[in-house]
Amino acid sequence: MRATYPFHIESEFQVYCKPRVNPTLSNFCKELTAITQEQIDTSGVSLRNALEAYAAWLTGAGLPSIQDDSFTVVTWGDSDLIVLQNQCKSEGITRPGLFDRWVNLKALFKQHYRKEPRGGLQHVVEKVCGLPFEGRAHSGLVDSFNTAKICQQMLRQGFVFNRTTRGFGADGNAFGSRKPSREPVAEV
Repeated sequence: MRATYPFHIESEFQVYCKPRVNPTLSNFCKELTAITQEQIDTSGVSLRNALEAYAAWLTGAGLPSIQDDSFTVVTWGDSDLIVLQNQCKSEGITRPGLFDRWVNLKALFKQHYRKEPRGGLQHVVEKVCGLPFEGRAHSGLVDSFNTAKICQQMLRQGFVFNRTTRGFGADGNAFGSRKPSREPVAEV
């Protein structure tokens, strides 16, 4: 599939999940993400409510809230979706179908550029792709924008995204990676 040019952001979505098990953020989490305890306390929602709000946003943006051929989730690595799977399981929530399969851009980056994407997302955006990294790293929304920049550059260079690279099997385990699919459940 080829994208149309020029690229632009149609809509954006951001919500903070309030941790269920450990509602007080650790210093590590606050320093890494720049999320404050006040943000979590005043506007944080449960994972279930966050997923419902996300589905409503997708519908409002004209996208289906389940996986189909019109769009797919693109990630920089697999860990966020594996953690989401584990957290949904821990909380007794059915993982939304749109997260059944995804494109791990890191794997396709290696295929397209013929080099390992080392040094983290910000390093790859700035040093390998020669693009400006906008925002503060480890913010979900900021990392999404910058992952999209890599995707857009690959499209402009002729890369064709024709299939997903990862997914969850019927047993709930991730497939498509050489790494083990089981990661410890991190209760938040």
